[in-house]
Amino acid sequence: MSASWRKVENEDGFPYYINEATNLKQWDHPKFVDLRQRLDDCNYVKYSTYRVALKFRVLQNALHMDEVPLSIIAGVFERHRLGANESSLCLESCDLEAVLDRQGKIQVSSTKIVLSMLSNCTSIDLYKFIFELCADHNNCVTRLRLQSLLTKIVEITTFLHEDASFGPHLVNTSIENCFSNSPGLVGINESMFIAWLEKGPKILSFIPILHRIKIAEAVIHSVKCSTCRTNPLMGLRYKCMKCSRYTQCQRCFFTGRTSHSHKLTHSMREYCTQANDYGHTFIKKICGLLHCSQKVNDSTVVETKPLCAEKHCLQKSYSKEVLCDIEPLSAPQTQLQVIIRQLELQNRELHQILLLGSHSDKEIRRYLEEHRMHVAAQIQKLKILKVRI
Repeated sequence: MSASWRKVENEDGFPYYINEATNLKQWDHPKFVDLRQRLDDCNYVKYSTYRVALKFRVLQNALHMDEVPLSIIAGVFERHRLGANESSLCLESCDLEAVLDRQGKIQVSSTKIVLSMLSNCTSIDLYKFIFELCADHNNCVTRLRLQSLLTKIVEITTFLHEDASFGPHLVNTSIENCFSNSPGLVGINESMFIAWLEKGPKILSFIPILHRIKIAEAVIHSVKCSTCRTNPLMGLRYKCMKCSRYTQCQRCFFTGRTSHSHKLTHSMREYCTQANDYGHTFIKKICGLLHCSQKVNDSTVVETKPLCAEKHCLQKSYSKEVLCDIEPLSAPQTQLQVIIRQLELQNRELHQILLLGSHSDKEIRRYLEEHRMHVAAQIQKLKILKVRI
C-alpha cells in the first residue's frame, strides 16, 4: 500500500482507508481499487472469450498466482484438513486474510476453484484437479455435482461483469453436452470428463486462451501488423487464412479492426510462440501429398473460427466500436480517468499515422471512421457518468 494511504477502523471495528495527501476516505483497499481499474481496462476487447481470459490474466498477475503451482494450493488445503469431503464447508472472510468482503462467508470449493484457475499449471493438470473436486465417492461426476461447479464458475464471471456471455444460461446446456453420451443419472468417469473439457465447452472456453496469453506475453514476432503497422509484434500474433500475408497484432485482433480486403468473417491462425509460417505450410502440403495426419503443436498454432459469428461478443450499437459495453467495476471518478486515457491513446495513434504518412487515403479514411465511432462511444459514456456523478 502506498505511503500516502493509512488504514483505520470505525467505531464498529470495520477497516477503511484514508489518503492523507487528499483526505479521501474509502472502504476498499487502494490495491483493490487499482485492480478493479485494471479489470475495467480490459473492456476494450470485443470478443467475450478473450476478454474474460484477459481479465483472469490481470487477476493472476495482480495476485502473483502465476508463481504458485497448483500442487502447492492443493497441499495447503490438505494440510488444513480441507479435502474433497469438506468442500461444502464455509470459511469466514477473516480466514482468507480479509481479501474478501468485510462480512460474509465463502465455500471451500469456491476458494479452490478460483485459486486453481489462477495457479501456475497446465490445462490438463487443472482439468484433473477440477475432476477431483467434483468427483463423488464412486470417483464419478454426477449432473448435480457438475451443476454446482459450473454455478460457482458463473459467480466468478458475474463478478467480472461477464455474465451476459458466461452466465447461468450456459449451465444447463453445458451439463447436457457433458452427459450426451451418458444418459440418465449415471455419473461420468475422469477420462470422459476431461475429454469434454478438452473440447472447449463455451462456459470454460476462456481457460486455454488464458494459458496462451500467458505464454505469448514475452514472445516477440519479427513481422509487421497489417492493420496498425506496428513492428515487431509482442504477444499473440494472428495470420489470416484467406488473405495472403495478412498479419495482425494482439490489440488489433482483440478490437476487431480490419484493413485492406480483410474481413472479420475470415478465419485466423493464432501464434503464441515464434513459428515459421512457410515451414508450417510446407509440412501441410507434404502431409496432404502423403495422406498422413497433420499434427500442430497446440501451444504454438491455433486456428480460430470467425469470431464475428458470436453476436453476443460484439457491440450492439457499433460493429467497430473500440470499447465494449460492459458494466465497469470501478467508481465513476476512476471510469473518467479510463476514458481520458483511452482518448489520449487514440489521439497518439492518430498523430503517429499523420506523422508517418505511409498509409493510403483509403486506410486513413477507414481509421478516421473508427476514430469517430470511438469518440462517439466515449461521449456516450461521459453522458452516463454525468448522470451518476
